[in-house]
Amino acid sequence: MSASASRTHSLMADTASVPGVPSIGIQRAPIAVPHPRRWVIVFARIILRAFLPYAYNLRVRGDLGILRRRGPFILVGNHQNFWDPFLAGLYMRAVPQFVTSDNIFRGGFFSYVMKGVGSIPISKYMRNTDTIRMISGVLKRGGVVGLYPESDRTYDGRSLPVRPEVVKLIRMMRVPVVGVHQRGGFLSGPKWGPHRRRGRIDLTYSLLYDPEKEGAIAQDELLSRVQALVQHDEMRLQRSDPVAFRSDRPAEGLERFLYECPCCADLQTHRTTADRMICMSCGLETTMDEYGLLHPSSDLGDGASDPGSGDWDLLETWSRKQSANLKRRLLTSRPGHAIFIQQVEVFTGFRTRRLVSIGVGSAVCHSGGITVTIDACHLDFEFGKIEGATVQNSEQFEFYYDGTLFRFGHTSTSQSGYIWYDAVRQACGEA
Repeated sequence: MSASASRTHSLMADTASVPGVPSIGIQRAPIAVPHPRRWVIVFARIILRAFLPYAYNLRVRGDLGILRRRGPFILVGNHQNFWDPFLAGLYMRAVPQFVTSDNIFRGGFFSYVMKGVGSIPISKYMRNTDTIRMISGVLKRGGVVGLYPESDRTYDGRSLPVRPEVVKLIRMMRVPVVGVHQRGGFLSGPKWGPHRRRGRIDLTYSLLYDPEKEGAIAQDELLSRVQALVQHDEMRLQRSDPVAFRSDRPAEGLERFLYECPCCADLQTHRTTADRMICMSCGLETTMDEYGLLHPSSDLGDGASDPGSGDWDLLETWSRKQSANLKRRLLTSRPGHAIFIQQVEVFTGFRTRRLVSIGVGSAVCHSGGITVTIDACHLDFEFGKIEGATVQNSEQFEFYYDGTLFRFGHTSTSQSGYIWYDAVRQACGEA
């Protein structure tokens, strides 16, 4: 095993530090408030205003006077698409500085662009006092901050719960709050899908809160307004008001999200091509139409024993079923029994720092947690001690353990990072 892997194993056993990863309590440099670089903004807007309206068939609605508004204010919206920050700010006079997942800042050209437009890094589901200071600094100098109160993108088209601590932060800043509600972003580029689809994205702007006119606002009232703005169910809306999203490969990548076959209940047996998903165990074939709705080749039940479970055209139904079954497996499996296994490349790091690979090995999910074996070395992660679990771009599962960031990089394009995330949620009762 490599020296870096041995040192990481030492971290798990003896709580020693991983080289390059700051330990708790180290001296930090003063927080620098991000400033957008003018030439990056000008260049990015020229390119994006030529590309995004055509690629996503944009329609802008609502209170269009908001687009001419100057800061300070906070812009919030529902999170559907990778390009959401650019879509939301595309036609605004002010330049929103969006709070963005810290994984984007770990190197590469896109990292340079995000720094150039003044993005603010955040570690999902972790304490982020530095991020709060940056947000405050941007607003104090008259800037605009963009936030997504769900803190993540949806996998099935339904809005995620609004995080109350995000609303508490918004209220604490005492500036106007502008909302942008999006429809069509999910099916234009689902989180699990590698390909863009051309349909239509509607952006509707509104003023959620103006402290000059309303004075102080109660936490519950602001939370209610933000929840109403964010609330969205793309797939059910497709039933009542369908919009076509055309692609030659609409189903590709779906196995990254739908990790269990609802017919035979085997895990990680789906494979996709073009508009089809096939279970390699039982042969169940499912097609996805141009409206994003699913059509299984076999009858999967009418929902008599589980109300709503007969809606097999919706991603939500598949997701709810597989999560319930995974939770049952975690509760009933004998200690140490492998529920599922993946070959992964393990990386370590911390927040925005570049990650370091410690090797490729076998990762096993069992009732007590996750065990990774690299050569002859074992890394054990108890479910109850895992923090900040999330799935980053390209289906890479990330989490913090004893203050160190770990990432499972996939070794196959059909591999699911979501299954690890869902296992942590079900084991810890977060679902």
